[in-house]
Amino acid sequence: MLRKRMYPGLLLILLTLSLLGCGPTEEDISFHFDGELYVEGESNEGRVLRAIDGEGTIAVRPSPGEDWDASVMIDGEAYLISGSANSFRVRFPDGRVLRRSHRESGSSGTTEAGTSARFDDWDRVDELGTLVFGAPDLQREDRRSRSPLPGLLLLTVGLLSAIKPEIAFFLDLGWRLRSAEPSEAYLVITRIVGFGMAVAGLLLLVAR
Repeated sequence: MLRKRMYPGLLLILLTLSLLGCGPTEEDISFHFDGELYVEGESNEGRVLRAIDGEGTIAVRPSPGEDWDASVMIDGEAYLISGSANSFRVRFPDGRVLRRSHRESGSSGTTEAGTSARFDDWDRVDELGTLVFGAPDLQREDRRSRSPLPGLLLLTVGLLSAIKPEIAFFLDLGWRLRSAEPSEAYLVITRIVGFGMAVAGLLLLVAR
């Protein structure tokens, strides 16, 4: 009997922890580049990252040209970059332009006519893209097409428990016990849990 009374409270605790876990996390200011760990420091002009174990520096500034979004200075060499996290192009210091596209089916890269690229060039392209634009967002389409049924189910059950906790009691225990009546504490806890489930269901629907 004690375990049955504790069930709504435990459910509420688990629900609260899951909602807290869905919140945003603080971004890490460190960045790995060419195998070295860089840490972002303060600067009046753009972003400046300094290597932890070496003397390397990376400076990211807005590009003065209209064709490029940003200029990345690495150990005295300038890389120009423009586009978005899922599709961008990079101009190397020697003039070569490499294009990178990220899709759910995989990543692809192309070079301008008459130019070539090595494997490590593409590694640098990917690092520059992540540095300037962040990680590719390949799940946006999946999120939009996600089924609303889990959210609707949580919202419906939550509202039912919050408004009519007697029904929740009958579905949980009442149908097995004749003339059973829920205690006032059970009704209060069921209402609280139901409200939490309704909020969780609403958040799932909004996050689609």
